[in-house]
Amino acid sequence: AAMAAAASIQRHESSPRARLVAQLAKLETAGPSGRSADLATAFEGLLEVVREAQDALKDLPEADLVDRLGKQLPRFDEAQRQSLVAACAPLREDAERLVERSTAALNGWLAESDPGAASSSSSSSPPAKAHSRSPPELLLEMLQPLDAAAPWLRCCYRHCGNADMRVRFLFALASVIRVAGLFASKPPPLPGLLERLATNFFVLPAPHGDILAKWLDARLDRYEVAWERAVDRVLARCKAELGRLVKVVETAAPPATSANGKRWLHLLAWPMAGCLLARALCDVAAGHERKLGKLAG
Repeated sequence: AAMAAAASIQRHESSPRARLVAQLAKLETAGPSGRSADLATAFEGLLEVVREAQDALKDLPEADLVDRLGKQLPRFDEAQRQSLVAACAPLREDAERLVERSTAALNGWLAESDPGAASSSSSSSPPAKAHSRSPPELLLEMLQPLDAAAPWLRCCYRHCGNADMRVRFLFALASVIRVAGLFASKPPPLPGLLERLATNFFVLPAPHGDILAKWLDARLDRYEVAWERAVDRVLARCKAELGRLVKVVETAAPPATSANGKRWLHLLAWPMAGCLLARALCDVAAGHERKLGKLAG
C-alpha cells in the first residue's frame, strides 16, 4: 500500500499540470527581476510543459493556471511570448472572451454617454442623487478589469478570433479614450488608467510611438466613406425602405419645428450610438447587406 501511494504521488508530481504549477511558482517567487539567462531557461521549461498540459488546462477554471500563466507573459521577449501564446489554446480562448466582453462593454458605455450633456447639466442641473454615478465613474469601474489584464492581454490579443474582432476591440477602446477626455470632471484614478490602456495597446516601438490619434482618425475616415456609400446605395436601391426609415424616426422622436415652420431632427454628435437616425440607417444597411454590396474600401 505504501509503495502504491508513493507511486501515485510520484505520478502526480511528474504530471504536466504539476510541472506547470511548479514552473509558475518559480517565476512568481523570483519576482519581476531576473537574469536573461535564467529567463531563457525558465521559458524553455515553461514552453515544454505548456505544450504537454493542454488537456489539463482545458478543465481548469478561467482564473486558475491560465490566469497565472498570462500574468507571466510580459516578462519574456516578443518571440517567446508569441511561442507561449501559440502553444496554449486556453490562454487564447481566455483572451478572446475578455476581448469580446470588453468590446461590448465599451460600446455600451459609448451609447449611453454624452460629454456635452454632462458638462451642461453639471452647471445648470440640481445635484445628482447620492446613489447615481456619472459616466466617468461608471467608466472607471468598467475599465478596471481590462486595465488589470492589459499587460498580458496585449501579448496575446492578436491571436484572438479574426482581424475584425480585434479591430472592433481597438476601435471601441480608442473611441472611449477619446470621448472620456471630453468630460470636464473625471475621478482621479481615471486619467492614469486611460493613459496605461493607451500605452499598452496604441504605443509601438520607435519610430512609430503613440499611434492612437492617427489610427482612430484613419478608421473614422474609412468608416465615413463606407457610410457615404451606404446612404448613396440606399437612395438608389432601397427607396421604399428609406421612406419607412423616415417614418420610424419620426414616430420614435417627432422632429422639432423651427420658427419658419420647417421640420428638423436633432442629430447627436459623435459617437452617434444614441442617434435614432444613425441606428435606423444601420438597421436598413444590415437588412439589405446583399443588395447594397461591399461598402468598405
